[in-house]
Amino acid sequence: MTRNLRIALFTVLGALLPWTLLSQQSSAAEFWQHDFQKAMAEAKSSGKPLLLHFHADWCQPCQTMERTVLNTDGVKRRLKDSVIGVKIDVEEHRTFAKGLGVELLPTDLFMSPDGKKLSLHEGMTSESTYLQRIDSVAKQFPAEVLADQKSETTESNKKSFVLTVEDDLGLAGFCPVTLVEDQEWIAGSEEFVAQHAGMTYQFQTKTALRKFRKSPESFVPGFVGCDPVELHENRDAIQGDIQFGAFYRDRFYMLVSEANQKKFLDNPARYTSPEYEIRVEQIRQMAEKSAAFGPTRR
Repeated sequence: MTRNLRIALFTVLGALLPWTLLSQQSSAAEFWQHDFQKAMAEAKSSGKPLLLHFHADWCQPCQTMERTVLNTDGVKRRLKDSVIGVKIDVEEHRTFAKGLGVELLPTDLFMSPDGKKLSLHEGMTSESTYLQRIDSVAKQFPAEVLADQKSETTESNKKSFVLTVEDDLGLAGFCPVTLVEDQEWIAGSEEFVAQHAGMTYQFQTKTALRKFRKSPESFVPGFVGCDPVELHENRDAIQGDIQFGAFYRDRFYMLVSEANQKKFLDNPARYTSPEYEIRVEQIRQMAEKSAAFGPTRR
């Protein structure tokens, strides 16, 4: 092979390499999700367990796992067939991660389709061990064929907040009493259920249910789960995301994005002042008005 031909060949290979890596990353992205609530909804509808992978850009072991484990063919097959995988950046979801007991990175947490914690694994691991863990959990939840049932997704986390009993579970089914008292995300039970302001909440124990019934306003998210920043700055009743949550004065608030979460944490008193308190009925009216005039602004 002549020198000029070798140079030309290396030039072509060098140009193709970035596109190859990009293609691999794009393929992997089809299997890993990034929205916990959507992933949980899919887990409930399919009967598959959840695999939450907590990571951060600054975490070197996380980056190593990203390259050597998370995007391999074996892991992608499991994500397609037997488990719902979702990656969670702790820098964007610190409150959520802390509430689930995440202290080190990387951390992998398995949950049942109804949100109960199954096992937590800290630190980097090999592909073979990772696959064994997935297979061990997946065996507990045999795949079921659900006819005419599809996982529904939305184009955005932002959606008009319609207060009806048929709406999604409050806090995605997690117990509001445990969240407020212990700042932990513990799945509630269908055995212990209560409704408040048109939302349905599930509780871990009968005692938690009693506490809630005695003083529901102490445990439900502020502004019935609507983003306080959107409410007060734009007068939009937009349901927040539990992943962008924040605590202030023993109350849990839900924001729609990391940017709004930061705004809220920088000056929570501004968005929770009694003079700005908005009643449930006002939120209902705003939601109805938003629906009448078309999709919510994005």
